[in-house]
Amino acid sequence: MKKMMAVGGLLVASLVLAPPAARASVITYQFAGTLTNALNGNSSVTGQFTLDNSGAGAVTAFSFTEPGGVFDTSNAMGFVTAWTPATNPNANFVGLTFVESGRPSNYLWLRFQTTLSSFDGSTFYTGPIIVPGGSTNSSMGCFDPIPSKACSTWNYASGFTSGAASPLAQPVPEPLSVTLMALGLAGVVARSRRRNDTQVR
Repeated sequence: MKKMMAVGGLLVASLVLAPPAARASVITYQFAGTLTNALNGNSSVTGQFTLDNSGAGAVTAFSFTEPGGVFDTSNAMGFVTAWTPATNPNANFVGLTFVESGRPSNYLWLRFQTTLSSFDGSTFYTGPIIVPGGSTNSSMGCFDPIPSKACSTWNYASGFTSGAASPLAQPVPEPLSVTLMALGLAGVVARSRRRNDTQVR
């Protein structure tokens, strides 16, 4: 029995002393924003996107409902751009750009004041941003809607008055899962050992 307790103790100690797991780099966010210009009485943009913030960054999945239609992986492409820093304001920005396939004039731009590695969705930026080669801002536009799922109206463009993204769920840290599994295994082995000792007597 003492041997089993010692083994269990060593397992727990090795897991506690192990380096912590790295922060998950692929996270799905829920987004909600309000456009400056309403279309047919609607000024909301809502949806989800999955961001991989490792390396150069990538949007691996997305779906947004906006006044002009739906931007999702069936009709659009998503890109990540990082400005570290932008020209004006002189700050770090991450840009998520969604454009309808074959129709770049149908777009949804979401801009966040942060670095890619620190992205948490809470720093949505609504003002103009001067970047090398031009300017950008959080906005959407529909200028080529036929045939289109992303945009069902002509000549519509708007910035945002507000917006935010929040993680849908955080993964359970791996060391905790392994610790719980090790403790459970140690308990099963100890119980089995006790049963064997009783039978021998």
